[in-house]
Amino acid sequence: WRAILRDLMVSSVGVESDPDPRLSQAHAELTSLLDTLDASEATELEPQLLVKNIGVDGALRHRLFAAVAHFLGVVSEPMPVVLAFEDLHRSDITTLSLLSHLLDEIALTRVLVVATVRSVGCTHDSVRTTLREILGHRNCQRISLERLSQREVAHYVGSVLEDPDGELGRMVFKKSEGNPFF
Repeated sequence: WRAILRDLMVSSVGVESDPDPRLSQAHAELTSLLDTLDASEATELEPQLLVKNIGVDGALRHRLFAAVAHFLGVVSEPMPVVLAFEDLHRSDITTLSLLSHLLDEIALTRVLVVATVRSVGCTHDSVRTTLREILGHRNCQRISLERLSQREVAHYVGSVLEDPDGELGRMVFKKSEGNPFF
């Protein structure tokens, strides 16, 4: 998530010819916090220890999460921002904690968060618990995609490709098992 934030920070510079001073301030604050984290890693702290330190140090965690929320709020004023997370069930607890924090903050911004998550695949209790909290949040809308039937896959394949005898549709169903993300 730090790489995503840094990319967004780079792209937000020069959004306007006369940048909003709030954007400059939010940018500087977030850059400072991210540089602090990067420096901590450069001093050979184990990544797992760094995650634990962020989790244990409530003040640092709150400052970082608040800075991210503030930055996203300011950068989304002139243009909407879409954050996309794939395979959220594989995320680390810090990423999920940040997302959980953002859910309260983004309702008043022009930020849209889109994430894919599978109902199976979570191996850690803390991840499962945090995902359950996120998915149950009042600012979260879950859209379930069930597996497609063989008939639905055949119809879809036939509508986008030449498949007069339905063989390709059967092969796609056999390979995908009806997974709509295949």
